[in-house]
Amino acid sequence: MRWFNRLFFAFLILFVAIVAFFLTPYGFHQSITFAQRYIPGTLTYKKISGTPFGPINIVGLNYKSKEFDFSAENAHLEWQLPMLLLGKIDIIDFQASNIHILDKNQDDTTDNEKIAPPKAKKLHLPLGLIIKNASIRNIVYHHVQDKTHFNIHRIFVRRFKLTTHKINGVIGVNLKKPYLLNGNILLDGNLSNYHFICTVSKKAEKLRLVGHGDKRNAYISLNNNKLFGGSIHGNFWLHWFPKIGWNSILKISQLNLKQLDPELPLIQKASISTDGTWEHDAPDFSMSADITLPSTQIIVQGKHFHEWNLQWHVLSNDLSQLTKKSTGSINASGTILGPTLAPIIQLTLQGKNLNIGPYSAEQIEGKSTLDLSWRTPTHLELKGIEIKTPDVKLDHLALRLSGSSELKQVDAQITFSTPHTKDFTLNTQLLGALNSAMWQGKINQLTFSSKELGAWHVKSPTPLFISQQKIQLGPLCVNSNASHSCLKASWDDKNNWSLNANGNLENLNFLSNFISEYLRTNAPTHYHLSVVGTKTGIQQLNADFHSQSGSISYQRDFESVNIPFQELHLSAKTEEKKLIVNLKINPGQKDFVNTTFIIDRFTGRFVYIDTLPIRGDMQLHFSKLKIFKFFIPYIDEPTGIIEGNIKMTGSLNNPSWQGNLRLTKGTVAIPQFKLKLENLTIALQAKNHQVNYTASAKSGVQTLTAQGTSRFQEGKLLSDINIHGENILVSNTPEYTIYASPDINLKIIDHSSVLSGSILIPNALIKPADFSSTLTLPDDVIILSQKETAQTSPWAWLVNLKISLGNDIVIDTHGLKGKLKGELQITRTADQPNAVATGQLHISDAAFDARGKQLTIAPNSYIAYTHDSLNNPHLNIQAYRSVTILAQAGTPLGPTETKVGIDIKGTVRHPIVTMFSTPANLSQADILSYLLFNQPAGGSSSSQISLILQAVKSLRLSRKSEDSSISQIQQTLGITELGVQQQLYVDALGTPFGINQSAFVIGKYLTPNIYIRYNHGLVRAVDIYEIRYIINKNWAIQTEIGTTGDVGNGMDILYNISRPNFPW
Repeated sequence: MRWFNRLFFAFLILFVAIVAFFLTPYGFHQSITFAQRYIPGTLTYKKISGTPFGPINIVGLNYKSKEFDFSAENAHLEWQLPMLLLGKIDIIDFQASNIHILDKNQDDTTDNEKIAPPKAKKLHLPLGLIIKNASIRNIVYHHVQDKTHFNIHRIFVRRFKLTTHKINGVIGVNLKKPYLLNGNILLDGNLSNYHFICTVSKKAEKLRLVGHGDKRNAYISLNNNKLFGGSIHGNFWLHWFPKIGWNSILKISQLNLKQLDPELPLIQKASISTDGTWEHDAPDFSMSADITLPSTQIIVQGKHFHEWNLQWHVLSNDLSQLTKKSTGSINASGTILGPTLAPIIQLTLQGKNLNIGPYSAEQIEGKSTLDLSWRTPTHLELKGIEIKTPDVKLDHLALRLSGSSELKQVDAQITFSTPHTKDFTLNTQLLGALNSAMWQGKINQLTFSSKELGAWHVKSPTPLFISQQKIQLGPLCVNSNASHSCLKASWDDKNNWSLNANGNLENLNFLSNFISEYLRTNAPTHYHLSVVGTKTGIQQLNADFHSQSGSISYQRDFESVNIPFQELHLSAKTEEKKLIVNLKINPGQKDFVNTTFIIDRFTGRFVYIDTLPIRGDMQLHFSKLKIFKFFIPYIDEPTGIIEGNIKMTGSLNNPSWQGNLRLTKGTVAIPQFKLKLENLTIALQAKNHQVNYTASAKSGVQTLTAQGTSRFQEGKLLSDINIHGENILVSNTPEYTIYASPDINLKIIDHSSVLSGSILIPNALIKPADFSSTLTLPDDVIILSQKETAQTSPWAWLVNLKISLGNDIVIDTHGLKGKLKGELQITRTADQPNAVATGQLHISDAAFDARGKQLTIAPNSYIAYTHDSLNNPHLNIQAYRSVTILAQAGTPLGPTETKVGIDIKGTVRHPIVTMFSTPANLSQADILSYLLFNQPAGGSSSSQISLILQAVKSLRLSRKSEDSSISQIQQTLGITELGVQQQLYVDALGTPFGINQSAFVIGKYLTPNIYIRYNHGLVRAVDIYEIRYIINKNWAIQTEIGTTGDVGNGMDILYNISRPNFPW
């Protein structure tokens, strides 16, 4: 017995020694090290000091686990460790700062898991808690899955005691995000009778809650709280023993929550009440809610006592009044009636111009009746236009689903369109039976079609099994012309699923359509697809598409390019968290394209695939370049050989390239300019995020060169390109033969481009076609057509370009022959809608031939730009000719040489034209007549007078000069009426035909009562002679004779009730 006592005391001493050791600073440090090894997750710290008795100081504390990450920059704790022996945690002082909590927990609850009711029990404290002083600053909490984010500036606790016999203290919170709020709770009493006051404030606004309770229940009151410009009143009662129960009433008036958050609405009026208990699988309750918001009303009324009897209605004419992130209108209502687990649910929905977060719909309508007991027929109808989600865009949608009682027959029709799938239509019929929450039957009928997929139909009835635990389909076999495909699919309640398919396809257009709607892959293809996944994504993928003897075609604007190939092989598979995609194309001869991409860290989800690391490798040798015509439509007959070896790293949204790409032996035609570029070579060399390239081509006998770099930086394309050449033939058409020496630089920054440098044009022949005889529509003709939609280019072009004309720029057009020389500085800045120019173009050695009469262009004539639009320069042009003027009868002077001409000032849009003579002794009418006919206006025939008047109109003389010219002609000829007027012609019956037409008119009084008038059509060749005999100021007799058969001849008696508007 003595040995036992000695052994006991030895173990006791050893235990005390061990405890004493761990109570020392070194022992405390070793205990933390021991805990690091065995606790779940990873615990690290930069520095720790103290003993378990305190104080304890920790710097740089970090803890990471599967559920959450926790870090604290500093922590300090003073407490009374021996108080644990008395069942109390007694903290004297606790300080912590810069706390970061990352919650990674995910909701793994399946649809089949039942919500267990909370257990009713009295309040019980296993340990008492005493905190004399505590302060935690700068707390950041973020939940990964639901994006919840909190930022708390400070939490403080003062004189807090929570024991069986006492409850008191103060707790305060200063919240920064999501809302800037301050909260305080004052506690007093004990577990059997406690009181509390809670206040939540923001600046001058304050919400005050007063309550009391015991071990069984609690009561909270909000009496006449004035808040955010309104009022809130309510009472809440919560009972948790012997069963869970509640009763609450809340009334709100004019509560402007926008003062708390601009995204929140104004609650104009709200009345909410509910009461109930929760003892079984589902709570029993009644509720009533009537909430009025701007342009919105929400009504919910009903109850659940073993059965549902609930109605609701939501009407909003403007969702933007609820939240700025939503727009449109919605009208929805519904009812839930019947047993708890198998009610009948009825819904109706109407919406227009909806935008709710990432979801939108121009129009949506729906109604449904769903009996979860399946004892009555079920139906669903849904229609929508322009529906968009983060993953799907539907141009239109129409869904109709109907099922008989016990789902013995289910019919479904669905049609929709997406940017890549046009007019997809599916019709199906299911036959089977529902038994003990399981449906077993077959797909009796199935057809589906789209523009890309063609028309498919089921080959034979397909088995289908549906229960809460699993779904099984197949094998489902469908045919379409020469294509057939079979698939099997399964799913279980753990969200494990699989899909297997194989078959032969007539073409791969449904895949190539994702690249371009004009691209087609015409080749018989055998494919195999196997996919296994869970709710987190694809776990295993194996796909293989193999085509032989086919072609890739690109068709657009009634033209097509067809590139045959001997073999096409596309495969994709997953392997150790990698997605591997390989594409091989063998066009024949020596051409090939071989591409492999490996996406690392692939989790089976395609949502964020563009951010995952990627490795790629492509080798190609390609000589069939006709397809490039459709990407660069102004070229023709491209030839050459493209070879390359390119590697890609980085990610899809931030790629890095390495390798080279070369075009050799290239030629290309540019039909618009009658050019053919030969010896075309392009070399690209990629490294990291930058591509360096050089290019050269021969046009005529000279070579044009270009070199530059491009790179991606922060998702933007940055390029710098230099182009240089000497005497390059840039246009070789019959109208324009132009040589240029460019030395320009093009910089591209994302969607902004800057063009700078200079272009010298040493020689050119400008001889555009003469369209002077072409019949065009008059200026006053208005063409009515569909209103064009303004197209806004995403590119911003900035220009700072100098254009110099050499000594050999010849212009020969519309009778004008001469030379141009000068310089223009063309600029366009970010705040200018169009480019402007500054500079002058001088005209030299120039003459103008008008109707066989040659006019000399004055040497000092020029076109000038002073920061003007390119199509509206300033004009300073003089054109003249020398004429011989014979002396008038009775004068001693002989013939004299006189210069007559026109002077053009102003701008192209608003020219100012005047006529001059040297010496200045001729009238405006005579100058114009000498310019046209080499004789004065008095000696001109009627047809010449007509041409003179047309010239007066077309020269756009000032109003004063125009009236003066016409008046001078009238005085010279001694006539009463002269001019160009609008004339309406009538047939033999007096019926007008055609439209008002321009006509030359000349008239003269033979006597005070007899007036003759001649009318000649300028557009339509019609001559009309009129004679009027004027009886008095109101009555006249008129005869009219036309020279064409469709113009009537006759006599009229005219009477005017007002002052006549005739020359007579």
